[in-house]
Amino acid sequence: MKQTSLLLLLSIFLASCANVATSAPAAPDSSALADSTFTPLPTETQTVVPTPTETPDPNMPLGETGKDAEGKYVKMENGDIARKVKYKNSAGEILYEGWAVEKTQKGGIPLWDFGNVNLIPLSLFVAYDVPEGRSIESLSHQDNINPEGGGGGADSLTGLAIPQLFIRKNISRQDQAEMTKFNIEVFNGVATLPLVTSTGESVEGILGPDTGFITIVVPYDSLVPAEGNGVSEWLDPYPTSRRSFRSVVLGVDKAGNVIELLASETPLNELPDNLVRALALHLAANVIQKEDQTTQGFPTVLQSYVKYADASGDEKVPDIIITRSP
Repeated sequence: MKQTSLLLLLSIFLASCANVATSAPAAPDSSALADSTFTPLPTETQTVVPTPTETPDPNMPLGETGKDAEGKYVKMENGDIARKVKYKNSAGEILYEGWAVEKTQKGGIPLWDFGNVNLIPLSLFVAYDVPEGRSIESLSHQDNINPEGGGGGADSLTGLAIPQLFIRKNISRQDQAEMTKFNIEVFNGVATLPLVTSTGESVEGILGPDTGFITIVVPYDSLVPAEGNGVSEWLDPYPTSRRSFRSVVLGVDKAGNVIELLASETPLNELPDNLVRALALHLAANVIQKEDQTTQGFPTVLQSYVKYADASGDEKVPDIIITRSP
């Protein structure tokens, strides 16, 4: 995207042990045996050193199978490496805790792409017990560091989402000073985005290089609409599809990420690419479209996000690249 605000932010950014053999004691000669003062040598006995046993870690989560290179507990589930994730709000209350596999690349998919500077990450996790969760190997993004790359242009996800974010923040496209101020806030990780959670709590998400939107895909039967729990049930808008989904915005974690649970009635291996991209984009699209998340769905803006996250127009590479397991 070639908007002035993006160029302004871009310009700101540019400024063993060896075994020891024991010899047997020499046998005494006959004269020594005849000597009444001779004291027989004691019989040598071998000391058995017990093998130490490892003390169990009292903090080891139930079901873990080891640790990764970063020292975090992991377990293998159907070939995927699942990690225990936990999100708490600023008051220390647990929003979500469970075993899940991160499907997006490290650092997430940037909603706002400035070449190798990635802002407002979208992170997608899949709970280990989601049917066919392993069928999606990864979601990745290619930085827009040259004209042939993905992201950043007028036909990109960034080119569509950022102007809508300005509207959500009530920033006029003609107000260069306010746009520049907001750009700097995002770059510094202090930009805020107010929202109402699915259960009616008013919170503020933080938009920056490390904070954005986190979606955790969970089993469909674990997310059942009931009075007071805020779970919405909706269908995708595509005439040839009309698959059923459920979702709920839980709140904001202590880092400032907006946290959502999402469930697909259809096993993940049966979802077409557009709906796989929709999994990662659903939360951001809904929250940017409106502040109140007491009811969610698949809005028109999400359809646009899905379209632009694929290769479209001058885009040569999709903003969200899907790799499926063989």
